[in-house]
Amino acid sequence: MLTGLLDLLFPPACIFCRQPLLPGERQDFLCFSCQGKKPFFQEEGCSVCAAAAGDEFCCFREGAVFSFTATTALGWYRGDLKRCLHEFKYKGKKRLSRPFGQLLTRRIRTNPWENIAAVVPVPLHRERLRERGYNQSYLLASEISRQLSLPLRDIVRRTKNTPPQTKLSRWERLHNLKGAFQLKENSSLEGETLLLVDDVFTTGATLQEVAQLLLAGGAGEVYNAVLAR
Repeated sequence: MLTGLLDLLFPPACIFCRQPLLPGERQDFLCFSCQGKKPFFQEEGCSVCAAAAGDEFCCFREGAVFSFTATTALGWYRGDLKRCLHEFKYKGKKRLSRPFGQLLTRRIRTNPWENIAAVVPVPLHRERLRERGYNQSYLLASEISRQLSLPLRDIVRRTKNTPPQTKLSRWERLHNLKGAFQLKENSSLEGETLLLVDDVFTTGATLQEVAQLLLAGGAGEVYNAVLAR
């Protein structure tokens, strides 16, 4: 009754266009119009870096070698998804972690990934966390761990507050991030398969650095889940 009353007073809205959702639309958090725009990835593409088939930035075309096994992404970093991700990341709209987390969980379930032991969020440096007030990757990972009934393991610490990477090349980003992360004390991984969660995969430098750290700490395999590629 309470849920019905809240829906009546505050109708659930599409996360992209903010129009009230019809009952048949609510499980997807998207109105039928926005669903028709296909903001999400098609099934074809690179299993390692989630680039579309033939994309010039695919790791195979660039000759990039990653330590993680595979990546899945909700959609392209453009249009409505980019706008909503900016609102989630920079404008305090933490509530988007729930629909984003549930949509990304559905995407994760389409992959043949087995024996995932835990969900690990990519951390923010404490100064960036203080400025923003929250870590969007942690909120997203929390929802995914709940949906998948897996433990959330906040075991990575960011020790260097590196400059923004938006205008750096992949190789500059990798150099920028060297030594930027550490495993927290008493983090025993023992061959576990881990699901690493972040908001965006651009060059893969951040995910690569954290995956290397997890593998060096004893993890057996690392998969990535991101909102946008």
